[in-house]
Amino acid sequence: MKTRTRSILQRLQTGFVWLPALWLGLALLTWVRPSQTLALVTMALAATWLVGLLAGLARDCRGPADWPLAFIALWLPVNYWASADKPSSIAAAANVLAGIALFYLVLAVGRVARRPRWPLYGFLLVGAGLLLAVLLVPDGLRGRLPIPAALLALTRRIPDTVNANVLAGALLPAAIMAAALTLAPGRWPVRVAGIALAAAATAVMVLGASRGALMGLAVGLLALFVALGGWHRLGSLALAAAAAVIVWRVGPLTLLELLGKGGAAGSLAGRLEIWSRALYALQDFVFTGIGIGTFHLVIPLLYPYFTVGFDTPIGHAHNLLLQIGVDLGLPGLIAYATILILSLWVVGWTAATSPDRQRRFVAAGLLGALVGVLAHGLFDAVLWGAKPAFVLWWLLGLASGIFLEER
Repeated sequence: MKTRTRSILQRLQTGFVWLPALWLGLALLTWVRPSQTLALVTMALAATWLVGLLAGLARDCRGPADWPLAFIALWLPVNYWASADKPSSIAAAANVLAGIALFYLVLAVGRVARRPRWPLYGFLLVGAGLLLAVLLVPDGLRGRLPIPAALLALTRRIPDTVNANVLAGALLPAAIMAAALTLAPGRWPVRVAGIALAAAATAVMVLGASRGALMGLAVGLLALFVALGGWHRLGSLALAAAAAVIVWRVGPLTLLELLGKGGAAGSLAGRLEIWSRALYALQDFVFTGIGIGTFHLVIPLLYPYFTVGFDTPIGHAHNLLLQIGVDLGLPGLIAYATILILSLWVVGWTAATSPDRQRRFVAAGLLGALVGVLAHGLFDAVLWGAKPAFVLWWLLGLASGIFLEER
């Protein structure tokens, strides 16, 4: 009898571990077809699962970021309640819930299914798949690539398009991870694939003139080389020297203007104005935020732009942490910043102390990718609230997963 009861409990716990797949599906359905009822059900399911996790269920999926993740999920109804545009908030909340579900599914595959490298290789495959989105970039990028005329004509019939800066930001983490695997000891096919992915992603950033993404790539690679140590630090010295030469030749003010140029903001002055409006909103709605996903509506109405045209659609704060702050309020921003700090710490610790050489390279790649994302996040917020936001959640899941492997 005891054996049977134990078997039933084990099955229930196994089923509980994979429950995020259910709310991931519900979140995606809510995102595609916004429904308040479905959104509230998904919020309740996610919150219940996370409370169960903290209570001791699914111990294999317990990680360092559980408490701040649970807080964000439990705080979402408050951010939704504060919204003046419920349809936009439903889609934005579903995006966050889908990201948290993906985070824990990454842990489940690595820990429970005993496939620790599958999430990493899946991440790189998705990065390679995102390269296909270059066909949907309308602003001249696809015209510079050797794409057959018939395929180019077909892509022009697709109504939905992709912004070049958004695509570059989405490719940034995969490019740095691919570079890390290229340097890591292993089979040559993996290295060749890593070189190809890193080179293709960098080419998209260069051809799309995505200066923020290129800056994030340089900073991320610098962090990667420093974390690896040894002769790899020669690469960090070379990058630092190249950066110093660029700053000296171009000038710091001109360089800042170039980094702030482009996109809806138009210029550094436009970005500074958007940042100031986001700060005003965070001061005025410090507790609840302005309502998740309503930046495009609330900011122009309450804090009109002067540099940026009123008819210019500004969908986000063009700064990762500011955007999270206006969406989730200061409590949510603190929780998310805690997740980022914990993730940086665990991958840095693993890269420095792991006896497994391959794991050290993966951890260093994750550290570089996170640092690169944060550097890019100074000027953009494409990995929060937009379609590629799942990339950052997946990356954070990989960071927790490799720490649990090491522990």
